[in-house]
Amino acid sequence: MLPLRGDDLLMCMLPLAHVFGFVCSLLWPLSSGAAVALGRGPRHYIDDLNYFRPTALSAVPSLLGFLLRCRSINPQLRLVLVGAGDCPPALLERAAALGLKVSFGYGLTETSSGVAISVRGDPYAMEKCPGVELSLAEDGEILIRAPGSMMEGYYKQPEDTAQVLKDGVLYTGDLGCFDWEGKIHITGRKKEILVLYDGTKLFLPEYEAAIAQVLGSSELAVCLKDERPCLIYSGQADEQKLWEKLKPLMDSMPRGRQLGGIEIISAPLPRTATGKLKRWELAGVLSPPAHLNHQI
Repeated sequence: MLPLRGDDLLMCMLPLAHVFGFVCSLLWPLSSGAAVALGRGPRHYIDDLNYFRPTALSAVPSLLGFLLRCRSINPQLRLVLVGAGDCPPALLERAAALGLKVSFGYGLTETSSGVAISVRGDPYAMEKCPGVELSLAEDGEILIRAPGSMMEGYYKQPEDTAQVLKDGVLYTGDLGCFDWEGKIHITGRKKEILVLYDGTKLFLPEYEAAIAQVLGSSELAVCLKDERPCLIYSGQADEQKLWEKLKPLMDSMPRGRQLGGIEIISAPLPRTATGKLKRWELAGVLSPPAHLNHQI
């Protein structure tokens, strides 16, 4: 669906222990007869690009953003495959200004990576890969049947397996929609939606982005604690000053959507190798409920 040429050189800058890095930074170019340059890690991103001058690159959005900010895109680079996270439109615009073709790939470890990919036109509109069946549940959850690449289950976790794999269909937890051409668009994650005690639904990426803009930091996350949204802030900060900065934003929201507390932690937020927030681990960094008592 996105072939490389025999004279292409793909720069591998992603961890090969991650399915996206392994499939799309190693197997993809090798299956096309292209060459692969193995990067030496984050400290050498810029040097490796300058030395190898690749024509293709697999990247997570944060890596693409870093390379664009550092103006490290070599003139030979023509194709970038982005996956493992949402890519802001601003990054696409900057990449397009440099003449780069940007494609998006959607896949999961449970499906041995690739499920859909954009090959032409709107990079957010992806076509399903061969051997894959895509459908939507009533709530918009993406369902996948992929007999040739589906996992057998989570290792020694039959209950967790049964929750997501039912009659050969994977319930991904991702939300999406089909456009008039039948292409899939990813719209969010079911786990990124908090259902509050009054039934209000809070879409976390949008909510966190508004808070990050006010505080000038993206090292934060919101989770549910004592039936109220709780802000987890990573770094050195004064809680009272955070509340003062956030007050205008909170005042603009219905009371049920306002933060019920702030937790400041010194450790980094739990993330995957590709920078995704491990929301399922956030509860483990919260202090006991007695500390959650500040309200606006």
